[in-house]
Amino acid sequence: MCLLDLNRWKEYIPYFANKGYRVIAPDLRGFNDSIPTSPRMSFEVLVEDMVGLLKKENRQEVIVVGHDWGTVVGLGLSILQPEMTKGFVSINVPHLELYRRHNLLGLPFTLRKTWYFLFFGLLTSVAHEALSARQWQWATWFLFGSANPKTFSKQELQAHKVFWSKSMGSMLRWYQMGAMWFLRGILPWQSNGFLASFWNDGVSPVVVPTLLLLGSHDIYVDPKMAGLSISREYTAHPVSRGVVMDATHWLPQEVPHLCIREMERFFEDAGIV
Repeated sequence: MCLLDLNRWKEYIPYFANKGYRVIAPDLRGFNDSIPTSPRMSFEVLVEDMVGLLKKENRQEVIVVGHDWGTVVGLGLSILQPEMTKGFVSINVPHLELYRRHNLLGLPFTLRKTWYFLFFGLLTSVAHEALSARQWQWATWFLFGSANPKTFSKQELQAHKVFWSKSMGSMLRWYQMGAMWFLRGILPWQSNGFLASFWNDGVSPVVVPTLLLLGSHDIYVDPKMAGLSISREYTAHPVSRGVVMDATHWLPQEVPHLCIREMERFFEDAGIV
């Protein structure tokens, strides 16, 4: 199961399908035409979406691959539904508890990598106006300016503008949810302390085989978190490793052949081929 939006996996779907895998690549809630009819938005709700989809597809268990927000849902599925998760591939995002701890304890220096996250989540209306102004000029810079040259074609740029026009409002609700979760760890009325848990019960480690892929030139996520993210505090399964690649936040598009190679090696090591 490849998580975020269908466009993210165009090179992966045919490759793994030809290898005999059944590939499911849904648009997550709020992306493209997957517009939610309910205002509910939480980590648990997003996991429920995937559980419902898997039941509809008659899948008892899957290998979960996620990029960016897709990793958030994949992490939730791996922790809350480990019996349904044969393995977890996290691309460009570490364990969320580590992400929050690293960036909160590193303030104000970590704001250079998290400012947009808080801006989108706390000033959503302003962010929407800024992103959509002048034919999505800032949104285009935000996406394409952070990637290696020639990662995205002009056709992909136009497709993204259509995508943003349809779903930017719904997408920003993810940042609203994420910003409140991020800041929840320092709100004084939280009964469970400074670093409030992802699910309010202490750090929740992943208990399934896990592969973490990060980019050394990612301007949003510090690649130094790769080693800590696969420590036993965050990843409790013995078949787990982190790999830092010479790329940016857009690993799936920039180095698909390397991602596929690491994924296949991981599947073999974990015995989930």
